[in-house]
Order: sequence, then C-alpha cells, then structure tokens
Amino acid sequence: MKYFSYYAERLKFSYMSKLVLSSFFAAVMLAFILLTGSSLRLYDTNLFVVAVFFALLYFAGMAIFFYGKSTEKVETIFVFAALLAAVLYIRSALMYYASADYNTFLREWIAQLTGYKGLEGLKVTIGDYTMPYRYFLLILSKIGGNHVTQIKMFSLCFDLLGAYYIMKIVELKSKSTAFRIFAFILPLLAPTAFLNSAMWGQCDMIYVAFCLGGIYYALKGKGRAAVIMAAIGFCFKLQTVFFAPVFLILFFIGKIRWRDLLWFPAVVLISITPAVLAGASPIAALSPYLIQVQEYRHLSLNLPSVWVLVTGEGEIPFDNFNKIGIMLAGAAAVSLVYIAYKYRHKLDLRRIINITFISVLIIPFLLPRMHDRYFFAADMMSLVYFFYNKKRWYVPLVVLLSSYIPYSRFLYSGPKFVPYTILALMLIVVLAMTLYELVDELMNGPAPKKPLCSKEDCRVAKRILVREAALSGCSVIEGTCEDKISLSTDVDLAEVELDEVDTESAQPETEPETDTETQPDETQLDGTDTDGSENDGSDTDSTDAEADGTEKG
Repeated sequence: MKYFSYYAERLKFSYMSKLVLSSFFAAVMLAFILLTGSSLRLYDTNLFVVAVFFALLYFAGMAIFFYGKSTEKVETIFVFAALLAAVLYIRSALMYYASADYNTFLREWIAQLTGYKGLEGLKVTIGDYTMPYRYFLLILSKIGGNHVTQIKMFSLCFDLLGAYYIMKIVELKSKSTAFRIFAFILPLLAPTAFLNSAMWGQCDMIYVAFCLGGIYYALKGKGRAAVIMAAIGFCFKLQTVFFAPVFLILFFIGKIRWRDLLWFPAVVLISITPAVLAGASPIAALSPYLIQVQEYRHLSLNLPSVWVLVTGEGEIPFDNFNKIGIMLAGAAAVSLVYIAYKYRHKLDLRRIINITFISVLIIPFLLPRMHDRYFFAADMMSLVYFFYNKKRWYVPLVVLLSSYIPYSRFLYSGPKFVPYTILALMLIVVLAMTLYELVDELMNGPAPKKPLCSKEDCRVAKRILVREAALSGCSVIEGTCEDKISLSTDVDLAEVELDEVDTESAQPETEPETDTETQPDETQLDGTDTDGSENDGSDTDSTDAEADGTEKG
C-alpha cells in the first residue's frame, strides 16, 4: 500500500489519456443509469435516450474541465470524476417530472407548431419565448419523441457551459486545482440550478451562461467576443438586462470598444433572420420582448422581492407601484454605473465581480413583475462572489435560500415556515452590506495592485499622483508620500505606464533648499523599474521608451 501511494502521487495523465479514462467513466455512468432506470421512473426508449445523453454530458464535462491541462495528478481526476457523476446523476433522477409550465404552456405550443408545415409556424406568434428558443420548439414538433426529456436535455447542456465560465472567471483569481474543481461543481450542485433545468425544464441557465462568458471575455480584453456572448444571451432571454450595468462599466474602462458594440444588433438581427425568411415581419419576430415586459400584472409573483414588504404574500393594486418600482431599479442601475465610472481607476477584478453580483440581485429585487426564477443570475453570481470574498460565505447561502424556497413552493409544495418578508429583509441586509463595502473601497480604499482602468484613465490618474508628489517634495518610488499627498487618485506604479510629466510646472511655490537631492525630478521618479531593478538614469533612450511604452496593468 505504501508503494502504491508513492507511485500514485507521482502518476500523471496526458490530456488524451484523460479523455480515454473519461470515456470509461462515461460508459460506467451509462450502465448505471440503465440499471437504475426503474427507480428513476424512466422506461424503454426514453430510458436509453436519457442514459446515452447523460453519458455524453459526463464525457463533455470531463473534457472541458481538463482542456488545456497537459498533465494532472491521478487523485484530481478521480475526485472530479466522482463529483461530476454525482451532480449529473441527481439531474437524471428528475428527468421524469413534467412541470405545470410544460403541461400548461410548452406542450400546447409544440402542438400548435405541429400543425404547420415546414417553417410556416415561425410566421405566427406562439407563446412568449424569443425566436431562438422557438426554433428549438419547432424542431421538437417535427421529430416527435418524449418532449419533456428533450426540453430538459437542451437546458442541461447549458448547465455545463455556465459552470465552465464560472470556473474560468474564478481562474482569473487563482489557478489552484481545488479552486477549479469547486468552481465547476458548486454551480451544478446549487439546488436552484438542477431544479431549474432538470425538474422545471426551464432555460434560465442559457442566458446566464452566455452573460458569464461575456464578462469573462471582457476581463480578458476580448471585447468583440464579450458583446457577441451578451447578445446571444439577450436573444434567448430579456433578463440579460440584469447584466447591462456591468457591460456598460466594462465599456467605460476600455474592455469593450465602440466597434465591438456593433456586434450586438448584428447578432440580434441574425437570430430573427430565419423567422423573417419564413414570412414573419421583423416587428413580429421581436414581439416576445414586448410581451414579456407587459405579461404579468403583479408586483411580485412568488418571489421575495422588496415588494413583499408592501404586499405581504397577498396582492395590492398593481398600477400604484409599478412605475415606482421601475424608477427605483433604474436609479439603482444608474447609480451603480456612476460610482464605478467616477472611481474607474480603482476598479480591479474583485470589485468588478462584486458590482456584477450587486447588479443581478438589486435590479430584480426592485423591479415589479418579477417571479420565482428571476434571482437565478444572482444565484450563480453569488457563488462567484464567494470565491472572491471568502469571508462572506453567508452571502450565497442567503441568496440561494431566498431563491430555493420559491422554487420548492411552486414545484412540490415546499416549506412555508420562512415568510417571504423575512427573506426580503435578509436580502436587504446582504445588499446594504455589499453596497457599503463597494462604495467605501472605491471612495476611501487604496488603489488596487492591478487596476482594470483603460490606458488613458490610468495615465491621467498617475499624472495627478506624480504632480502631487512633485509639489510635496517626496518620492513616489520610495514610498514617502503617504502622509503628504492625497491617495484618492492612487494607482499602483508597478502596474501602469508612467506618463510624461512636466515637473517644471509642478515645482513647489516656496523656494526649495539648494540640496538637489530633494528635487523630485523625472529621473528620481523613474529610478526603479517595475521589476525592482535600479536605473541610474544615464540611458535617456530607455527613459523615453518607458514614458511612451504600452500599459502593463
């Protein structure tokens, strides 16, 4: 046993070896689902289809988790393989269930589409889903089979995609193997995640996965990919607007460029093109967005938003507060963008994550017409928030509980011992705490080591800092300015480019001493390179190159 442990610790697998091993694990999962099919209430053809699907889904999960990793320790492979098998098997146990939404709406819509030949069903408005999802329903109407499991299979694919992008966002903070495993598994293990797709048959993970992908690509500096991902999310769900303040902030700090924004309308137009070619007018193809905005006349529909503090769990006249709710949500979104823009030179990765979490929680919390599933984006972002703020472990617990209880009440008469008013108050505390922390850090906190500001913003902030240092007669490089200048515009000097500074115009008003060593000229400010090596200032070419170089932050 001792020798086995010794060699196991040193045994590593190449990517191809891991794919072969993943194929074996997928085959085991296929056999296990087939053997336990009766207990899962799955029979005959439906059982075989579900088993094959989950085997393929399992293999895909293993492949995307290990993609790009040339070698991996054996214990990592087996731990992740076991956890992934568990979260997927939970989903397979819920595939039999047909929700009230399916029986009332989806089944009827598919039946209506069945009555049309070819693409003619796209010419008429059926249901309130946007065109990309309606294409999927049209395909189901033509192929037959068990539509309940087919709808759920489609949504389950995006469970993996959402988990993947959460893992990639967490990787920007730490590439630890343990972080990667938990960042991939926890979103799949969240109750609202598997209830949403595997039991309810809903598709909220689709728009969330694409929005998370958009944020990830924006943080990596891939603005075009970010806008395309956000646009695809919008094509599936109007709730993508919950992420709108974050994408606007990323635009302001230069992570998304003007020309990248042109891809948004282009993707939306592409999404309705099949319907237009089938005979629908562009307005009719975009009408589901208007239908969704006007569909429900409830301040809160089975959701512990701020409006349950007004209504309790009953109803009051809708028109009295509808406009107030829209204005409150709009004011919250604008305020979030404004404070982030004003202190954009202090934005770093963690603060962008915190802003994203606040945005996707506060907007549905204040908006009217929201119902059960509209905290789903906040559920997923609360997990990302936890990885960047590990001391705030209770934040995802509060958010997931506030989202899970409405799910359970709708799907299977879940617990009612926690009133929605209590859940709403808990969410207010979470929002107040995270907002206060964010604003305090931006207004009074030190500058981050790796700011996400654009090149020009970082240069402006740094120019201010260098001028204040020159006027104060201290050295920025030596760190002797903390008590002499304001740090409200502080930018980490090791991370951004030093702009040219006119030190002659920044001389103190009083006559300095004749000792030239106290004069903070440009040579003194640049006396140390960003890697810590000393520069004697004798090479003027390197000084000019440094002043005009590219941004490192």
